[in-house]
Amino acid sequence: MMEVSFDVEKKHLIDFSLYNIKNSKQIQRIVKVQRFLTPLVFLIFALMIGVAQNDIPLWLGVFAGVYIAWVILYPRLYMMSVRRSVKKNIEEHSGKQDLIGNCKLILTEDAVIEESNVRTNKTKWKNLIRLVETKEYVFVFNTETSSYVIPKERFKNEEYEKEYIDMLATKSGKQIEQW
Repeated sequence: MMEVSFDVEKKHLIDFSLYNIKNSKQIQRIVKVQRFLTPLVFLIFALMIGVAQNDIPLWLGVFAGVYIAWVILYPRLYMMSVRRSVKKNIEEHSGKQDLIGNCKLILTEDAVIEESNVRTNKTKWKNLIRLVETKEYVFVFNTETSSYVIPKERFKNEEYEKEYIDMLATKSGKQIEQW
């Protein structure tokens, strides 16, 4: 049996959401469409205004400038919007579900057990979806969109961290993805 105790903070949940979005192929595809193709709709308006004012080159230049600015700025604006949305969602739900607070994640022979000050959750090894390791976190996905978020700084030492992660991989039968 191995365990790690940590405080779940807003920052950890926001970081998880941002990591998840940055590494989701589906979401990245949507972002690319919104980044590159959606602004092309404005090309039609630029051409219509250009034709109406009999100055197509001017309006194509204006469109090109706006398009380039959009392509450069959109990913940052999108991530800022996601960060705000996640923060607001956490604040709205923190009183109901107590997402923030002390947590202990225990690895046993048959399951991962999450103990917090308000609940105990048991997830059998076979039900884990995937395991992800970043520079700062270990994410243990118990569904496609939710995860136990373990800050690496909370492990006793690097050796214990490695043993813990190895046990997660061995017991779950999942490869550790690196993000």
